[in-house]
Amino acid sequence: MNFNSVWSRVTGASAACAEPASLLERFSANEVYDAAYYSALASKTRSFTARKLFCALSADENSHVRRLRPAYFLLTGQSLAPAAPGVSLPPSLLDAVRIRHGEELSAAAEYDRAADTWPDRDAARLFAELAADERRHAAELKRLLEKCF
Repeated sequence: MNFNSVWSRVTGASAACAEPASLLERFSANEVYDAAYYSALASKTRSFTARKLFCALSADENSHVRRLRPAYFLLTGQSLAPAAPGVSLPPSLLDAVRIRHGEELSAAAEYDRAADTWPDRDAARLFAELAADERRHAAELKRLLEKCF
């Protein structure tokens, strides 16, 4: 039994590959955006601690993209290469960190939902791992904010 037939039964979709492929594309595009956002934050801060954290988070987000690519290829037989996005930061670095904290928690929730419903157990495990990473990112951002106040 292949992934497409299982997904078709789970979702009732006739074009079984379209929905999971678009979800993987969206996840990947979000991760590319997150990596660019953290890179932009790193270039704007004067704090060594914050710069180090933002660079590490950017690297993590880039690694998430690299981990999503094989899942996409196995599903579609095509490469996944989202375009580098333009990033616009809010005027306040603290606002940017607050926004990112919420985005990390939202990403974790999306990955958790995908892990719970994805029929391929390997991909579901990947999503669960990415969800844990996103929650860790949110916790690290919260610790950074705690140092600021």
